[in-house]
Amino acid sequence: MRAIIKYLQNRFITVSTEESLAIDEQICATKVRHHLKQYVLNKPHKWGYKLFFLCGISGYAYKFEVYTGQENDPSNRPINEPDLGPNANIVVRLSRDIPRFKNHKLYFDNYYTSVPLVVYLFKKGILSLETIRRNRIPNSKLPSEADMNKMPRGTSIEYTAIVDNVEVSNVSWKDNKIGNSLSSFVGKEAQIIVRRYDRKLKTHLD
Repeated sequence: MRAIIKYLQNRFITVSTEESLAIDEQICATKVRHHLKQYVLNKPHKWGYKLFFLCGISGYAYKFEVYTGQENDPSNRPINEPDLGPNANIVVRLSRDIPRFKNHKLYFDNYYTSVPLVVYLFKKGILSLETIRRNRIPNSKLPSEADMNKMPRGTSIEYTAIVDNVEVSNVSWKDNKIGNSLSSFVGKEAQIIVRRYDRKLKTHLD
């Protein structure tokens, strides 16, 4: 099985890499009994093998890994790679073959995000934008979620900081829920006007 996966990986990565890339997980549904079979509550197919993919905007998969629980074994980690935690390390591994300093942009969600990961990617020549959980933003100057909820819908606030010589932007915005993003290449500008329905006011807002 490992030989087949390695062969597929080597074939997939020969295709020219798109500028915009994303990393996320997927469940490969199965009914067989196997120790690698996972249960993930929020997936359409809740039982199956868990895979993590690096995909382009076209949907093409450049790289993937099957979750086995042994990926973070230090003996499998190259000497020059940091240990950023089990979730962030998924991004580190899948981004190994992304061409460096070619304006590639990598997107992923708050399952993986941390400030050290964004800094690491930038220093490797990979720009990134991701959602982030508030408890993963040390010394954040953004308003609390309670304060953001008192603000009008559409409000967005940005703070930037220099972390290990890398400029990082942290944005919080109010929509149906409060969202938080972290990026090494983009902030809240430029904004566009969109029309949304506000249930509380029972009217459309710009």
